[in-house]
Amino acid sequence: MDTLTLQNKTLKLEFSKENGALVALTAVQTGWKILDRPQLGLSFRLLVPMEGRRNNPVYGEKQKVSSIQPDLGKNRIIFGWDTVMTERGEEKAIRVTQTITLSERQVIYETTIENHSDLVVENVYSPYLGDVQHPPV
Repeated sequence: MDTLTLQNKTLKLEFSKENGALVALTAVQTGWKILDRPQLGLSFRLLVPMEGRRNNPVYGEKQKVSSIQPDLGKNRIIFGWDTVMTERGEEKAIRVTQTITLSERQVIYETTIENHSDLVVENVYSPYLGDVQHPPV
């Protein structure tokens, strides 16, 4: 898996270049692998209800990234998705931009939605983490 990494004194984050999912998260000082199974990495989730189908999700980890702007000097990565595909297989003109910045002691996610579709984006889950592991005993 091809990844991009952000790291500071306390955290190391690895993101998939294919779908923008956070595939690994490690506490640097202790070695605790908070997220340790890349195949379970997630990025964002949208709920886009449509007529006759209230539960119409968009899973970020199933979307192919349209653009990646790494700015490793500022410890920041910007992922962009020009359109999204719903679980019903419908492509929608919804642009998602996710900026992840690793400051001295925290991770900051900024998510922007540009909706040019005929549907309402009802919920946005960002960041969306999967498979969080307990710290070692």
